[in-house]
Amino acid sequence: MPLLHHVPRAWAWAWAMLFASGAALSTAAKSPALPKDVTWACQQPEVAHVRLLQVMVQEPQAPCVAIGAAPDHCNVVKARATILDALPMVGASAGLARRLRFNRSVPDELEVLLTSRDGQTVRPLPFEAVNTQGLLALQTVPALTAASEGVLPDGVFIPLQSGIEVDLDQLCRPIRHWSGQKQPPLPEQLPGSFPARTEDVTALARRMAALVRATPPDVASLERAFGSRLLAVRPATDEQADERGLARLQASWVGIQRKTWLSARGLTTRLILSLTPPHAKDRQVPWWDKDRGDTAHTLGNCVTPSMVMKALEEQWPMERRGPPYDLLFENAYPHYKVRIGFMPHLLVSPGPYAQRNLTDQCLDDMSVEFEPR
Repeated sequence: MPLLHHVPRAWAWAWAMLFASGAALSTAAKSPALPKDVTWACQQPEVAHVRLLQVMVQEPQAPCVAIGAAPDHCNVVKARATILDALPMVGASAGLARRLRFNRSVPDELEVLLTSRDGQTVRPLPFEAVNTQGLLALQTVPALTAASEGVLPDGVFIPLQSGIEVDLDQLCRPIRHWSGQKQPPLPEQLPGSFPARTEDVTALARRMAALVRATPPDVASLERAFGSRLLAVRPATDEQADERGLARLQASWVGIQRKTWLSARGLTTRLILSLTPPHAKDRQVPWWDKDRGDTAHTLGNCVTPSMVMKALEEQWPMERRGPPYDLLFENAYPHYKVRIGFMPHLLVSPGPYAQRNLTDQCLDDMSVEFEPR
């Protein structure tokens, strides 16, 4: 396992660094976490209620120079925990319990490197924390890619009083109001009158087509176009951002996703618009997840791929607007190569001998990707 953080020479780290109260682990594990501890944990991108099962100390894989310190100074502290409850992020409804299945044979268990809030390996070694319950907070979202296989995330453990029932959703709801709840409130609809809210499906198709242009629309312009606030899935950086929203329109509710990432050609942006009927009050999944009832919009009037393609700007050549609609449509602008993709209702990917899908069905999703040239 690589050493993810440099450890200073002095052993000045105390296990108390995990707690804003400064209490030692043996004391904090027996007393309730202070509100500021809970506040901090609920503000992190990932938070879960866990029970620590095992604490291990091992040598890092990366080289570490411990000048004037004990030979084991560079060791890292690894913990195995079982997840009792976890809150999702916006756009990641499975939450920590399913996103971090490092122990694939036991889905409710995970492994982390225990650190303090400033990213340092905890000292002294927290063996007393075994079998205690607490909040496990991750300050950064681990990358779930092949390159990160075997690389454990850093987690901060905050003990909670034993024997107390913890409702993580209620605990974090006053703090994590922007996301996090198992049934989070719908995104804020901007005050004022927005034309998109009362337009018919033909006008909605034109509004969707207007997003296909020479440069990718920013968050503010998307909010103005649909009259709904976009929420950040995770803190944005110079290399990536992920925002999601849900516009409550008359013609069709529109789920909006805007993702940017640093690719080989530069900062690439992808928009995904998902069309659904109004969400039922008894919907069992968060607003950013699909539900079986979402397909009701395929009945009656709906937006189709041809409606969007016909409404594109004149710069989009006419020969690149027609069927089949299960292929990507591409056009080159001065600074971006733009691709449009449609997911009509019940569209099945064609096999090697299948007939091309020439139908113009109701849209479930439309994607627009802007790649620098």
